Amino acid sequence: MRGSSVEKVKTAKGEFDAFRLVMNMIVPKAPPLQTTEFRTHTYFYAPETKAIVSYQELGSQVTLTSFNLAQ
Repeated sequence: MRGSSVEKVKTAKGEFDAFRLVMNMIVPKAPPLQTTEFRTHTYFYAPETKAIVSYQELGSQVTLTSFNLAQ
């Protein structure tokens, strides 16, 4: 595990201080190949929103567009 760090993340709802969390995993492929592939997922969690504000996988990125604070 490479650890985590805090970074500024810009989204459609503003800029947030977020923890950068990196998850590396080996995922089985569907039959008939039945081999595995290595994937890296990067999450950015902002305590201010109590949510993941950005997510990256295999060259794609998803960012926060809306949020509500938990009650």
